Amino acid sequence: MENIGVVKRKKDLRDAEIESKDQRWHCRNRVTLVFGSNDIEDLETYIYTNNGNGIEFKTIQFHQAKSKAVEEILDNCIDEFYRGNITEIHTTLSEDKAIVTVADNGIGFPLDKIRTVYTEFRTGSKFKDEEVDENGFLYRTLGQNGLGAAATCLTSDFFRVTVRHYLSKKEQTFLFIDGALQVKKTPAKAFAGASGVKVELSLAKEVYKNNLIEEDLLRKRIIDLAYNNPGLTFYFNGEKYLFKKGLWELALRLANGNENGVAAATTATSTTENETAEEESEVESAKVSLGTNVSYHIGNDSFIFEGKNAKDEKFKAKIDLTISVNFRKTDTNRERIISFVNSTPTYDGGFHHERLKKIFTAMVKERLERVGKREGVTITDNDILTGMTFIVGITMPNPRFESQTKRKLVRDNYLEKALADFLAKYGERALKKEFGQGYLNVVIERARYRQRFEELKDATKKAKQQKRTRVEKLLDANERKDRSKCTLFICEGDSAIGGLRSARDKLFQGGIALKGKPMNVTQASIKDVLANQELCDIMAAVGLTLGSSVDFEKLRYSKIVFLADSDVDGGHINTLLTNFFFAFWPELFERGMIEIAKAPLYEVITDNGKLYAETLDELEEIKKKDLKIKEIQRNKGLGEMSPEAFKELLARRDYTKIKVDEMGDAKRMLDVCFGKDSNLRKDLLIEH
Repeated sequence: MENIGVVKRKKDLRDAEIESKDQRWHCRNRVTLVFGSNDIEDLETYIYTNNGNGIEFKTIQFHQAKSKAVEEILDNCIDEFYRGNITEIHTTLSEDKAIVTVADNGIGFPLDKIRTVYTEFRTGSKFKDEEVDENGFLYRTLGQNGLGAAATCLTSDFFRVTVRHYLSKKEQTFLFIDGALQVKKTPAKAFAGASGVKVELSLAKEVYKNNLIEEDLLRKRIIDLAYNNPGLTFYFNGEKYLFKKGLWELALRLANGNENGVAAATTATSTTENETAEEESEVESAKVSLGTNVSYHIGNDSFIFEGKNAKDEKFKAKIDLTISVNFRKTDTNRERIISFVNSTPTYDGGFHHERLKKIFTAMVKERLERVGKREGVTITDNDILTGMTFIVGITMPNPRFESQTKRKLVRDNYLEKALADFLAKYGERALKKEFGQGYLNVVIERARYRQRFEELKDATKKAKQQKRTRVEKLLDANERKDRSKCTLFICEGDSAIGGLRSARDKLFQGGIALKGKPMNVTQASIKDVLANQELCDIMAAVGLTLGSSVDFEKLRYSKIVFLADSDVDGGHINTLLTNFFFAFWPELFERGMIEIAKAPLYEVITDNGKLYAETLDELEEIKKKDLKIKEIQRNKGLGEMSPEAFKELLARRDYTKIKVDEMGDAKRMLDVCFGKDSNLRKDLLIEH
């Protein structure tokens, strides 16, 4: 002690007052230690709407402690179900939302333990982590610490429990008032009817500030429990919930229509043989229902592990896993994971979330590795997970949570092995199915789009530099003050630009020539587009920047007209140019700025001057007129047109405007026509 320094103390120093508080005081004044936050917080989750038939993802106002206090009573019922003792759980909420009643038809427990179970911490039947059932498996349970029910009672103004003990054939009621400051009980007596436990409670305003129960959140908890425990019947204020396929039916609910829609196979409550078969048929049919919103059941399985306890005694651990997915093709939100461990919602995720995402994304990346290399794209986690909702159910012995609230799961070696084995067994098979193929196509398309977008961003700087350079081949309009009056003609070949040079209105009409067919930008990279001098010249001439939306105030031309030969090659040039402008600046079409000029195929010389026909039918109509035709000249291309024909063509006020009624349909059609999948083009040709 010689080395410890001496501290100079104040003269009026006094010892700290040491107090000892009982469980009731500690629970009521430190409720957050048991039930979590006692304040209202935002929680990103979902609620069931339309009396439980719909579902809506939203941010809710969540009172963690108040919700957990009621859930602890429900959780005790689930533990009885795990042990095979109950078939029904009935819950009611009073009209004033202040009193909750929970009753089950289990076997109850010895009457002499009622008071200690509901007023003393560390009282329960689930402390032996290595206790096994008759088959040698460790018990699975929600409650492990002997805190929940007692904490609920001690933080209630009114708590009445009736236990009907199956083995003794006796029942007894205890009434705990003001956090068990007052205790009343009835004499034990025989009972008729179902055994079980019934709890009626009203939470303490002093503890929870607002003791009213949110009906939607209580309903959510009950329906979640019904999904997690198929075969167990739940009632809430007269509403019945019984599911045969468990969490897979929750996934179906997400797939059937909008988030507020109703899934046909999710609310089946009948237990008749015919209706059950009909329900299963609906469930199976949904597996192959592909579209923008689809659910798929990856699988459910049990995994058994063997171990030894501290006494070197053997035991078996059984982990049940069920995983379904809902995929929304058009959803741009991050992935959601709806997960339950022993029926408890793990809102804050934890170990199972991280492992599931890691294993699943690795599996998809491996599956798409060859496609990615072939197309030169990199698959990211966001490409894989965006729009995906995983519905995960885990039932296991001795789950370890971060706290008593059970919102976050910590690492478990057995669970890690079970998840890996599960996805190795079922995940690969899922990706080979119809759902998997459609889903993988969306992932690779996202990767293409994202990479193209990133390339566009990188290209913007270079494109802006090119826009400022002088275009050597541009026959520019001379108007300087109001460029909105100017039209740019994109011509096929130098001969066409020669005819345009002599016939144009130099003030308002400009032209630029193409050499051959322009690039198919759908199958080209952004670097390829920037390396194409003709396309760069067009962009610079108009005032467009690759990777940037159109700045209409700075455009050098307000109208762009394609002027190609009236043959198959000319039509191909027009469609390739359409594809180029639509791929990068679809807003030009919304403004009606892209047009096609149809050059006259025939020049008819008569006594009264020249007439022009764009088609053979128009020529025949001219022949029927009372005119003396001296000569008919057929133009093979723009280069053969006479100066008069060019002047007539350029003097027109309007040309054929390319209209887009629905942007999405237009994009899909151009992808069919110019994309890499030639089979789509073959199908289109056969159809038409």
